[in-house]
Amino acid sequence: MSEPKKLITPEKAVELLRERYGFGSVASLAKWRTTGGGPRFRKLDRFVLYDSDDLIAWAEAKISQPFSSTSEAESGRPCAEGHRRGRPRKGTQEERQEPAGTA
Repeated sequence: MSEPKKLITPEKAVELLRERYGFGSVASLAKWRTTGGGPRFRKLDRFVLYDSDDLIAWAEAKISQPFSSTSEAESGRPCAEGHRRGRPRKGTQEERQEPAGTA
């Protein structure tokens, strides 16, 4: 017979998430339980329990790949090396500055 999985409380689940990924709160877990999108959980009467394997799988699925700029993160895809996203700049820096006396 296999050993039963060790289930943990929301407080311990937050400790695991914070230790491993640097985020998490009991309030966030409670909100995700009602709205969806959070890690899988179980109930024992009125007690909420999490399987640590489910927590880790959920967090790993949510974490993005590494980005080197915020413009990459907005699109969800890394840019080609040396390529910039966003609006092209118009003119040189001197041309973009307001002329003296206009404000």
